[in-house]
Amino acid sequence: PPLPLRRCILHFPEDYPTTPPTVECCTPFPHSNVVRKNGSNKLTICLDMLDPPSKSGQAYAGWSSAMTVLSILLQLQSFLFSEKLQYMDG
Repeated sequence: PPLPLRRCILHFPEDYPTTPPTVECCTPFPHSNVVRKNGSNKLTICLDMLDPPSKSGQAYAGWSSAMTVLSILLQLQSFLFSEKLQYMDG
């Protein structure tokens, strides 16, 4: 059967693309990387690519200002709909 429709909002800070956007889920999403934000009812997506740039200088970790909106959407689509990473409600 088809997956239910999921809605997300991308919030872009004023200093984007220096700082990454945040992704808020508008509908419940059974996934290990969808978490409640700071004890509120808001669900956000937790991904390495959306973390601030790594201060350790570790290559390929965290946000890069070279990422475009299209690259963010493609990464989210491939990540969120990977059957290996979804929680399944029995």
